[in-house]
Amino acid sequence: MRRRSRNAAPKARINRNHQIRAETLRVISEEGDLLGVMSKQEALKIAEEQGKDLIEISANSDPAVARIMEFGKFKYQQERKDRAAKKTAHVTEVKQVRISLKIGQHDLDTKLKKMKVFLEEGHKVRVTMMLKGRENAHQDLGFLRLEEISGTISEWADIDQPAKLNGRNISIIYRHKN
Repeated sequence: MRRRSRNAAPKARINRNHQIRAETLRVISEEGDLLGVMSKQEALKIAEEQGKDLIEISANSDPAVARIMEFGKFKYQQERKDRAAKKTAHVTEVKQVRISLKIGQHDLDTKLKKMKVFLEEGHKVRVTMMLKGRENAHQDLGFLRLEEISGTISEWADIDQPAKLNGRNISIIYRHKN
């Protein structure tokens, strides 16, 4: 049995020939010409005469749309479309920048430059501030520090998710300003 990766969506089942449930179909020829609305039996008869398959294109429309063509050719065209769509799709990642409450100004400037690079590449940036030891008693200072950072980068970044406390960490997510 073949395993699917966790993120892969299940492939939609393609109904063909006698698997098609709709009784009336809008039939399209292999060249793309509309043959008209007819019963499933008539469409199957035409497809058999041509030595082709009847493939359901859209089951949700009224009447359902089917196409007369070779099933192997149809699958090949679908795979090519999927590959082309995958190439052009841009996956937005959330890049993480970790800072502490006592970060020095030069170190902060370096982190801000890196954030700007990530944002310009189209990624979102999560800034996580870890509170250690007694810093946990001064969470308000952490929120003030993140507000200060937000003010610094406000000309090229917007807040996507406001700062929130999560255990010992305070995190905020930025996105590139359009």
